[in-house]
Amino acid sequence: MELRQAAGSIRDAAWEACDDLERLCEEHICTLVRSVERKRSEMRERVGEAEKSEVDWTNIRVGQLEREVSELRSREDRLNQLSQTEDPTQFVQGFKALGDLPVFAESSPNTLTEFISGQTKKLKNLCNKEKIELLRDPEKNLLWKRPTRKQYQGCIF
Repeated sequence: MELRQAAGSIRDAAWEACDDLERLCEEHICTLVRSVERKRSEMRERVGEAEKSEVDWTNIRVGQLEREVSELRSREDRLNQLSQTEDPTQFVQGFKALGDLPVFAESSPNTLTEFISGQTKKLKNLCNKEKIELLRDPEKNLLWKRPTRKQYQGCIF
């Protein structure tokens, strides 16, 4: 009889240990999911900030280019008018009035390409850094710490 009770106690303890392990695994999965969701949210926020910065830069650049085009068109119109002038004195005076050709500081065709390449590289580096940080340091990473009961409240399986 005592032997049967001992066997029953062992069986109950084994099942209890299985239940505890299952619960612990579920808790760790819940913590992992929350941590990944938090990192995903942080990354989306960072990407959104980077996107806004890049769009702002692009809009400023487009505005500059539109002003440059407008200035060049205006200059072209004045040159066309001068080319139809038959009086050489008036032509020379009008030409002098135009002044020097405008110089646009950032009119290189590579400026936009370089900017986009740089921003793409920055975003990839940011994502890689976050990925490495997420899995690298177990001491700092919640994924590897045993969570408390409070952390599991609200986690539904």
